[in-house]
Amino acid sequence: MGANRSAGIYQPRSRKGQIADALSAVRNWLVDLLAETLWRSLGIALLVIATAIIVSLLTYDPADPSLNVATGREPTNWLGPTGAYSADLLYQLFGLASLGFGLTIAAWGWRATNGGRFSQFALRTLALIIGSLLLATALGAVPELFSLPAGSGGIPGRMA
Repeated sequence: MGANRSAGIYQPRSRKGQIADALSAVRNWLVDLLAETLWRSLGIALLVIATAIIVSLLTYDPADPSLNVATGREPTNWLGPTGAYSADLLYQLFGLASLGFGLTIAAWGWRATNGGRFSQFALRTLALIIGSLLLATALGAVPELFSLPAGSGGIPGRMA
C-alpha cells in the first residue's frame, strides 16, 4: 500500500464530492423522469391515434366523400372529412383487417402508457403491416358481410 492510503479506516468525502454526488443523483433522476414522461406521452398519443382510427372505421359510410366517391353532401363520419377519407382508404387497403390494425396500435399505446418498453419497434411495425395484408388476403375468401368499397379483404383480398 502507498504511504497516503490506509486500509479499513473510514475516510469521509470532501464537501465538494458530496455536492457533486447529490447533483449527479438529481440529474439522473430528472433524466429518468423526462424519459418516462416522454414514453408515456407516446403511449397516450398512440391511444388517441388508435381511437381515431377505430371511431372512423366504425362510423364509415360508403356514401361519404372520399378518394373514389365524389359527392356534394357532408360526411356522416364522426371525424368529418378526415375520418371519411382515412376509413375509406383503410378499408380499401386492408378490408376488415383494418380493425385489427387499429386494435394493435391501441395495444401498443396501452403498453407504453403503463411503462412497458418495445424491443425492435421497426420489426414490429413491419410485422403489423405484413400481418394486416395477410389477414386481408384471408378475409378475401370470406363472403361479403358488410358493404365495403373493396370487399371484406380489401384490395389484397380481391387480388387473391
